[in-house]
Amino acid sequence: MNVSHHAANARFEVPGYELVYSAPLETQLQNDDLRDSAEVWRQMFAQARQRIDIAQFYVMNRPGSRLDAVLAELRRAGERGVQIRLLLERKGCAIRRRIRWSSWRRSHSWNCACSTISR
Repeated sequence: MNVSHHAANARFEVPGYELVYSAPLETQLQNDDLRDSAEVWRQMFAQARQRIDIAQFYVMNRPGSRLDAVLAELRRAGERGVQIRLLLERKGCAIRRRIRWSSWRRSHSWNCACSTISR
């Protein structure tokens, strides 16, 4: 069965929620029925007023990437006084260190914790 040309027609309608996901750009896993996740994240971070909580396996960024613009918006939220909490899988914390979070800690209401999420 070839599903690569099958158009998705899934509806996800819950008031106050929007379904998005990220897939590697070099794959065919993109879904035209959903808005670009980087666009949604930037919009959410720009509208945040009190707190942003993020839990994921790791964060890996390259200058000029789609994530770079997302992280810039996250940083602006912190500069506005939004509390930022980031929970990463312990294995992903080594990757986290590649991003220069130290400058964030000096200037933002920011907390990053590493925990064992998967076994």
